[in-house]
Amino acid sequence: MGKSASTFIRFAAAAVMLAVMVGGFILLWRAGCFHFETLRMCADGMRGAVDRSYALAAAVYFLFFIMALAAFMPVSAIFSVMGGFLFGWLPAVVLATAAITVGSALAFLLVRFLFGSALQNRYACQLQRFNEAVERDGARYLLASRLSLVFPFFLLNILAGLTKIPLSTFMWTTVVGSVPSAAVYALAGQELYSINSINDLFSPPVMAAFLLFVLLLLSPTAWRYIRGRRARVN
Repeated sequence: MGKSASTFIRFAAAAVMLAVMVGGFILLWRAGCFHFETLRMCADGMRGAVDRSYALAAAVYFLFFIMALAAFMPVSAIFSVMGGFLFGWLPAVVLATAAITVGSALAFLLVRFLFGSALQNRYACQLQRFNEAVERDGARYLLASRLSLVFPFFLLNILAGLTKIPLSTFMWTTVVGSVPSAAVYALAGQELYSINSINDLFSPPVMAAFLLFVLLLLSPTAWRYIRGRRARVN
């Protein structure tokens, strides 16, 4: 395949990915999937399928969760909330964590295959220092980003795919980093009829715990940066 054809395929793939992400977000928004009232109505309709066959419903939920994440759709919170309502807190945490890990890995590999390797090869010299930083602190940054709840999971999957971080590191940080948020969202699903917003669960103590985790993870990097600044000044 010629260089121009390869470039065209990558641009086309990027356009498709962007269209899927934006289109998926718009569809979810217009369907009201970010509102608890809509989730309650959808959950009532799905509950009958779970009562008829718990295992089959869990398998379908798991597969759809994976496919949505692999398609770069922002559905982690929505699916985790629905899982908590349909299957209970602990099963939902297990299912959501596993689906997030598998779906994120698929999205990560797709981005790396289409764009990451080409980007690294084309700008090897320019990215050398960046790659060294990723190799040294990549796992810590990924884990902190997952726990911060600031960066959407689908966006982290894309950004990580553009780096040289190993798949194994990406996967274990995804597992560890997704458990706390999956637990909170699944609890929201279990309490779907008694809360009006996910913010009801993110109380100051919960947010303080997330922030503490992030600060602890980033403290070695911050300390290295401070020492480097002092050394340059001296």
